[in-house]
Parts: sequence; structure tokens; C-alpha cells
Amino acid sequence: MKSAARALKKARDENWIDTETINGESVKVQRTDAIRLIGGSQVNNEECYQLTKIFRALGAMSLDNQTRVCHANTPPAMSVAFGRGAMTNPWYDLKNTKLAWIEGSNIAECHPPITLMLINPAFNFDDGIFSGYNEKTCKYDMTSWQYQLDANGKPMRSADLFAPNTVMSILKKHYSRYSFEVVSSITGASVADIKMAAS
Repeated sequence: MKSAARALKKARDENWIDTETINGESVKVQRTDAIRLIGGSQVNNEECYQLTKIFRALGAMSLDNQTRVCHANTPPAMSVAFGRGAMTNPWYDLKNTKLAWIEGSNIAECHPPITLMLINPAFNFDDGIFSGYNEKTCKYDMTSWQYQLDANGKPMRSADLFAPNTVMSILKKHYSRYSFEVVSSITGASVADIKMAAS
């Protein structure tokens, strides 16, 4: 860890750009092109937020995410070929495991039904997990997973980001439970440190 931190600081110090000339004017930019971040596909929103703040504070300008670069195009194909998203077997197959090793994911927060499958032996794996499950055919009717449509069959639009059922309103509702105290109890960081990181 120490050698990685030293290498990072050395790259930053040796390639620091304090000012640039833009349109004949000297402009303070305080950045480096020597450090780049590519986030993982399994990091949660809180980790992405922290990584972005840390790398922006270091002066890095090039930040990207593995999900955009790689996984954005693979889950549709893998889902058809293998059953679910970016993995090679469906969640349902967890019933066949004797050991589930989950690394790099907060599965309890991101996928609560899966956690229930792993920790509750009374969970019935034959129950449908998602809406639209047909017990007779053992298949899903995916029409319940579609966009809300208007009278012309087109996805509905809203001029208001926080109208009911927009992504922003659903995210706002989801994150409303994260007070500083709740985040502190989850992460172990003090409320004061979390407030400082959030500012």
C-alpha cells in the first residue's frame, strides 16, 4: 500500500499542471494527465462517489467506469446465453451451492432477495423472485418489466425529474434513508468524517 501511494504521489508531482494558456490567458487548472481512474463494475454508489472525490482531489481528469466500457454491452447477450447479467449462471442456481463466496459486492444491500436465499434455509427457491412469474410455465412475462407507455405506445416522458416513478424520484426515495448516522453505522466512519467527505 505504501509503495502504491508513493508511486501515485510521484506520478502526480512529476506531471502536475498548475496553469495553462487558454485563449492567450494564463488560467489556473491544477490537474494532472498522469493519473486515471477506471471504476469497477461491482462498486456501489457510495464507493463510486468516494472514488470520484478522491481522484478529483488528486487532480485526475480522466475518470471512467468499467460498467460503461465493458458491461454495458455484455449483460443483454449474457442474459440470453447464460441466464443473468454479467455472470454465467442465474441467481436461482445458488440453491445448488454449498458455499457462496461473494467478493467485491455488498450483496445484502444491492440484492436483498439473494441474501435471503443464502442465509434463510426456509426460503423457497421455487418461488418467483421478480414480477411476472408464471408458475405453470415456469417462465417470466417480461412485459411487467417495461417502461410506462403513453397512449401511442411510446415510453412516457416527464418534464419534471422528480415526478412519480422517474429514476430520480425512485433514487431520492431510496437514498432518503441514509442519514449521516445510518451511513456511520454501516461504514464505521464517524459522522464528522462522513460530513467532511460529503462537503
